[in-house]
Amino acid sequence: MYLLKHFLLGSIFFAVSLSVKAQSTSSLSGQILSATGESVAEANIYLSASKWAVSNSDGSFQIPSLPPGEYTIKVSRVGFKSASKMIEIEEDKNAFIEIILEEIIYESGSAVVTATRTVQDIEDVSIAVDVISEDEIQYSGSTNLKDILLEQAGISLSPNEGNAIQVQGFESDYTLILIDGQPLVGRVRGAMDISRINTSNIQQIEIVKGPSSALWGSDALAGVINIITKKPNEAISGNAFTQYGSRASYNGGATISFNKNKLSGTAGFVIDGSDGFDLDKEEFGQNQNPYDNFTINSSLKYEFSDLTSLSASSRYYKNNFSGLTIASVQGQQLGVGEEGWQDDLSFQLQLDSSPFSRFQTSVNLYSTLYEDYSETVFEDSNFENVTNNNQQGFNKIEVQNNYSWANNHISTFGTGFTKEFVDAERYQGRRNQEGLFLFAQHQFLVGEKLNIVAGARLDNHSSYTSYLSPKLSLRYEIFENLAFKASAGNGFKAPDFRTLYLDFDNAGSGYLIYGVKNIGAQLTSFENQGLVRQYFINPDLSTDLDPEYSTAYNAGFLIKTSDSRLTSNINFFRNNAQNLIEAIEIAELTNNNTIFGYVNINKAQTQGIESDLNYFVTNDLQISLGYQYLDAIQIAQESRTVIENGQVVTKDVEYEIPLTKRPKHSGSIKLFYEEPFFDTQISIRGVLKSKYFFNDSNANRRADSNEFTDPYSIWNFSLSKQFTTKIRAQAGVNNVFNYTNPEFLRFQPGISFFTKILFEF
Repeated sequence: MYLLKHFLLGSIFFAVSLSVKAQSTSSLSGQILSATGESVAEANIYLSASKWAVSNSDGSFQIPSLPPGEYTIKVSRVGFKSASKMIEIEEDKNAFIEIILEEIIYESGSAVVTATRTVQDIEDVSIAVDVISEDEIQYSGSTNLKDILLEQAGISLSPNEGNAIQVQGFESDYTLILIDGQPLVGRVRGAMDISRINTSNIQQIEIVKGPSSALWGSDALAGVINIITKKPNEAISGNAFTQYGSRASYNGGATISFNKNKLSGTAGFVIDGSDGFDLDKEEFGQNQNPYDNFTINSSLKYEFSDLTSLSASSRYYKNNFSGLTIASVQGQQLGVGEEGWQDDLSFQLQLDSSPFSRFQTSVNLYSTLYEDYSETVFEDSNFENVTNNNQQGFNKIEVQNNYSWANNHISTFGTGFTKEFVDAERYQGRRNQEGLFLFAQHQFLVGEKLNIVAGARLDNHSSYTSYLSPKLSLRYEIFENLAFKASAGNGFKAPDFRTLYLDFDNAGSGYLIYGVKNIGAQLTSFENQGLVRQYFINPDLSTDLDPEYSTAYNAGFLIKTSDSRLTSNINFFRNNAQNLIEAIEIAELTNNNTIFGYVNINKAQTQGIESDLNYFVTNDLQISLGYQYLDAIQIAQESRTVIENGQVVTKDVEYEIPLTKRPKHSGSIKLFYEEPFFDTQISIRGVLKSKYFFNDSNANRRADSNEFTDPYSIWNFSLSKQFTTKIRAQAGVNNVFNYTNPEFLRFQPGISFFTKILFEF
């Protein structure tokens, strides 16, 4: 390949030189070096479409027969960051230039912090973690977090929510969503609407799969998704962009940043909206109603010295929506109008200091407030309009310390206090919770090949007994290009306000549902009135809850070639979840209404294989493949009457039920091509899902052949062009082949087009 490349290049240069020989004898020669002074061979050097070269084994190159003038020389090479430089060619002279290339890591080009709470290269982390880079987000044209996450193999939409996701087969309420290490609040029925996060201010996304409560506490039973926002790194910079697409969708905003002397900061806003979409014209209402929202971000940092800094950041989000939907009222399905809003305000203050060598401490104050309001409007005057208002707040103070000692030990330890509340009619007013936590972690580097990380976190909460979450992981470099990773740990999810305090009377639809803190009093009241016809379980089981928890095991390999062109990860995982909280029938009233309550009743097991492969076919062409095999079951328990030794006895029997709406096979295909001379990028991404068990329609607790959906794939395409150093344009098509399924993919729109233009300064 090397000889062929040089033969072809030589042929081109020979033909071109014959045509210009009489015009100019000027030329350009030079050398390409690494930052350590080593020669860089096979680097591509571009001056124009017909003037380019490839560096020799000693890093040297030559481009003959150049007309005089100014040129921009561009250099690219696998394993290094691309570089460009201006050069002037004079008449009948040979110009010489030396260009230094900075090495990069192609697996992600990223340092990660979520996995261990310390900054580490992704290659050195001992647990399963994926990184979505800023370039991948930019080239995709995705406008919100949901769209970019769904292009990752193994991440799927949560069954009954349009903008919530599953990780390793667990529902969205088992994955902790963070922004710069701080939790996002505002779950509705346990699900987090991740479309609230616009991608315009994201530096990278870190996805830690598997229980992570040892560092992050509750809600990290399935994993953690941490959105890292952009930080200013130039004296002054900024951008403005606008995007428009199908269904009157729009997205636009502006950002300005500065970094001068000891002070740096950024401020920006983004607005987006859409007319929504409707997949079934015969069904009342739309799959997604019209909406518009905006987000404001700001940050400020002051460095008192090289060792101490103070930073503050804030974020405000507002969403307005309106449209038609279906409401269940007194046993009937009625078409109604619905409108409302959501807002989310957060503030963070952080002091970082290094009071003595090898020791860093961070004090963090965080406060966030979420509120939503909706009004259901009935055309029938016999029904009164219904309003719903919900407010949630979360406050945290945390201290984290890192100490590096003996050159191969890193100790991390910290403590914190949380206070949260919810204020809603369904919770009978304001409810409060408080928590205290301690965490510690130690990383031990044994020689140059073995990295061991052990840690644990103790949470003491006002709503449950203390819970300890340990975790142990290791990474062993078998060979230079082969490393083994393994981890084992616990994750937990605390009972939330909904399972503790919900007081919802929907007698018109035939049911009432209560949290564990008030169901006892409600049942006693019904009993005293003689309204309880029968109990389905012992009611005492519904008056207390323990945290849900999971024990997980992960093991896998990191494989790469010596030139870093190809890297691959494979991870085997198993999660054993217990004490899962479920709303079940507790009692039946004499008016045939059913009372539901929350109990720790079920177990679940998810296991499978995750793998990814990243290959640089050429300096400018990258292919990424991802795959997940998932086996997900619920282990239920019920009392059955059986005959043992000739006697009729009642026993608790466990049986397996396949979890619905979880594809057994899922994959992703991504192709990124960057044409260096014309500065054009092409992105093609595909998501593939196998058939999956959708619904147990005959209630036999098995997955019958007629209860599966069809397999499907969604393909997205985008094209970006840098016209000048300050102007970039983009166009794209999402869901290229217009795949829709109104029954099983209610929140997937048909084919969509968009255009975007970005101005930078």
